[in-house]
Amino acid sequence: MDDLIAFLEARLAEDEATARGVKPLGHTDALGGIRIEHAFAVTRLVASGEDGSYRGEADEAAAAHFRRHDPARVLRGAAALHQILRMYREATAGGSLVSPFLRGQDDGFRQALEEVLKVKANVWAGHPDFRSEWSTGEATDG
Repeated sequence: MDDLIAFLEARLAEDEATARGVKPLGHTDALGGIRIEHAFAVTRLVASGEDGSYRGEADEAAAAHFRRHDPARVLRGAAALHQILRMYREATAGGSLVSPFLRGQDDGFRQALEEVLKVKANVWAGHPDFRSEWSTGEATDG
């Protein structure tokens, strides 16, 4: 499990660094005293003729996808996974995370968290450091 946790923490750090490096969608910059409103658009290059030339064509579906998965959402997802990792660490440190009603169920809770961490790791199944034993068999490449 230590390797899986190290893998998850490394991927989270990469995702968080990337997300923090992007200005939020719809932000405003001041350039020489002029306010510039930034929008988000995606253009795909489409072959436009026999001469091998291309033209830009708006891709609204891709733009909508990128807007939906903006940096703030990535950071919220990372924070949620950090919380699950904290819960796992507490469960393996001998502390009890379950209610008094369920005392004695801690081992089952820890095992469930291990499975959740494996499922979450499948987000990065295409990463070269991803191990086949972490695969849930559910990941797809689209």
